[in-house]
Amino acid sequence: MRELGPTFYYSPDDRASGPGRDRLTSGPNQVEIGTSLYTLSEEAQRLLKRGVTSGYEHTRSVVVLNEPHEYVDGQFNLFKGLEVFFQDNPSLVGKTIFLAEGTPANQPISVQSLIQEEPNPSDDLIRQVLSSFLITGYTAYEWKHQQGIPIIGTEDKLLYKMSRQFAALCTKEPAMLFETLKYKDGTEFPIPLGWAWLFAITARNKRLAQTLTEKTNEYENPMLFVGSTHLAKIEDNVFQLIKDRMIDIGHMGPFGMLQYPPEIFGGYPLYLSVENDSENLGIHHYLERAKIGYTFFGSVERGVVGNEDTYAQLLTVQGKNAFAANKDYREYLEWFVSQKRQGTTVESNPEAAAELVRRLKALKKEQEDRPSEPQQGGIFDSGLRENTESNFGKTDIEDAHQTQVYPDNYRASRDADGPWHWTNQNLKEKDGKTEHIPPEDVKE
Repeated sequence: MRELGPTFYYSPDDRASGPGRDRLTSGPNQVEIGTSLYTLSEEAQRLLKRGVTSGYEHTRSVVVLNEPHEYVDGQFNLFKGLEVFFQDNPSLVGKTIFLAEGTPANQPISVQSLIQEEPNPSDDLIRQVLSSFLITGYTAYEWKHQQGIPIIGTEDKLLYKMSRQFAALCTKEPAMLFETLKYKDGTEFPIPLGWAWLFAITARNKRLAQTLTEKTNEYENPMLFVGSTHLAKIEDNVFQLIKDRMIDIGHMGPFGMLQYPPEIFGGYPLYLSVENDSENLGIHHYLERAKIGYTFFGSVERGVVGNEDTYAQLLTVQGKNAFAANKDYREYLEWFVSQKRQGTTVESNPEAAAELVRRLKALKKEQEDRPSEPQQGGIFDSGLRENTESNFGKTDIEDAHQTQVYPDNYRASRDADGPWHWTNQNLKEKDGKTEHIPPEDVKE
């Protein structure tokens, strides 16, 4: 990375036409994109954490951003961070393409269905939809601002499907084994399924980096959104062990690819993909080969734990529909809406997200039309208790959702600035029709 001098820099357009909107200050409030420097304001850096830079000689540079996966707060801050970044650098809008993890390479992702359902989404609605993980923070940015920034996929389809299946299995059962090697002397060597998952993640890097490299020839600012694990390689012996087991005797083990039906993993074509295209290299190494530098950013998560149950549920649903042209999200949407909830990325699906928006709007209207009736799930609207000092714990699951817990096992919760809802945790065998009567000392 070249040294940044004390002078002012301008984007290429400004250099041709004189001082313009993208004037840059010197020092840490800059980021190299293409062959120029652009503004990285303090406000943007409160939402997007500046991480590692490439550190090798390069002819141009790109921005790589962490995909927050199951962290709702991270997804929302990614959305807000992009808002600030493009406000600071408006000339970059027409020179940008978003490159999405989890979608086949060069496959476009359209937000038109979301725009048709709700052309002017509020930040509260965006946060609700982000919490379903059907869209990402950068998809939400284009939904709200409709600037025509293209969004396309980056993945080798078969390797991604394998990675997603391993992710779902490891999430469900972390101690699951890929295979147990048995030696002639009677000793055994158990291979964790997590090693196979790491292999799959690393094997995907070649296509991810290839898509990014190709787009540097068309766009000044191709922005790649991937999990930070993709930057690096894994241990050589682990990578080679898993690759050898899959290639040489993969059909013998319980997780050998030739044992998997094609509709789940891809069968023989995937076998060939692993044999011919997988290398133990991170995106860092592929970009170094191409002499493309990078700056890595993570979205600020403020320590908020993501909703792993929701994320795992979506992974499972997408796994069931692995090779379907049109995935069926109805069961997931019904499950998600009923919950009232606010590693390998799931596949973005704006069409299913648009259906979620429709359902959320219908649910909100139904609640507004029946303000005095119990809400779905049998909890009543009511204020906090008079004696708020009895509260022994307050948990901010995310900015838009708050929970207050009391020593007598009552819980009050609300979304954003909406009404407080009560749940009596003392009741046994609760279900969606259970009526939870608020404690007597609540404020109406």
